[in-house]
Amino acid sequence: MRVTDDDRWDLLGARCPACGHTVHPVRVACVRCGRATEVVTLRPVGTVVASTVVHTTRPDVALRPPFGVALVRLVDGPVLAAPVREGEDPAHGDRVALAAFDVGEGDERRRALQVTVAGS
Repeated sequence: MRVTDDDRWDLLGARCPACGHTVHPVRVACVRCGRATEVVTLRPVGTVVASTVVHTTRPDVALRPPFGVALVRLVDGPVLAAPVREGEDPAHGDRVALAAFDVGEGDERRRALQVTVAGS
């Protein structure tokens, strides 16, 4: 993610101008053809391709279980894994959005993405 001047954020990826393959996170070379990529802004919306509930984590993970995780195929192509917003339960095929949220506390606080059901 990149924070913009107005405290919003952009989801960044890389697109190959030669073959059109798009990935996240940004990579300098295309994973398909090896040519140089261009940094692009990805639309933070897509479709759930899989989901699960995490019941146990390592102590250094900021989220406390149980919490959902979904794999989302963005409309621009890449598939991302992200935690699901508390109280939501997206299923395979649901349209969702990625939204920024703060996780952790104090000096450990950071901005991350979470899956939200589109329209909620």
